[in-house]
Amino acid sequence: SFSDLPSVYPTAVSKWLMLAARAASYIARESAASAVPPNCMVPNVRRESGSPEAVVRCCSIGLDFTQDGSWEKGNLMRRDAVATCHWRGGIAEVKLQLDGKSLNLRGSIRTDLPRANITEIHQISEGVTLVVAGEPLLIEFNTIDAKRSVTALRKAPPTLALKLGVSTKQLAFVRGNVADADLLTALAGATSDDIALAGQILAIITTDRDLTETAALAERHPEKHLWMVYPKGAGVLVGDTAIRTYMRGNGFIDSKSCAVSDRLTATRYRKRLA
Repeated sequence: SFSDLPSVYPTAVSKWLMLAARAASYIARESAASAVPPNCMVPNVRRESGSPEAVVRCCSIGLDFTQDGSWEKGNLMRRDAVATCHWRGGIAEVKLQLDGKSLNLRGSIRTDLPRANITEIHQISEGVTLVVAGEPLLIEFNTIDAKRSVTALRKAPPTLALKLGVSTKQLAFVRGNVADADLLTALAGATSDDIALAGQILAIITTDRDLTETAALAERHPEKHLWMVYPKGAGVLVGDTAIRTYMRGNGFIDSKSCAVSDRLTATRYRKRLA
């Protein structure tokens, strides 16, 4: 219950904490929006897209950019947002990031709060209150950020099928053995054994041969996007760096990435247009 909220929300420090959070948030926004991060493939995606306002993804750090490099309006929780949090009797400035599975707090308070456990999301003046597994959390923003955050927190996270762009009407031609439960669920009813009927190719990459043969297949179908799904983490035989290096070296550009499951990730490629 929030009836006891004043006990963890001392008005004596509230005013200066709010001002500090606003200043930090403004500085972070202005600094981040000034340039495209060096580890983001936005410049490559720009060459492929013809839309002047197309939004492109830099998934490695969770940012949304429009074609001119500015932040996408109204998408606050997709990037690191600076706020003041009141959690379990403590007060601290943290960075927040909302992904498909959790609300992540980084700073003096460091925790990942599963979205499935978040309820009772409300805006109160310049803050957001919510309950996480029965425990109250207060997040202080400015009024605009608080409103956007409530919208983002209440919105259902995108499914893996939506991230991959597959459905019963948007079929994928699958190369390789799909054994991952999350990926099997996403692809249910959304595949075709006839590559001519598929809008894109999805390949499971675990060996060098998988990589070279999949790239050759994509070469023969340059009109189709190619999702490469591969293990993540240390010690994998063919990982992100090896795949990206090989694909770029053969004239492909990477335009999007997404997590598939706890052990798999995916990157989308397409042959560079002449």
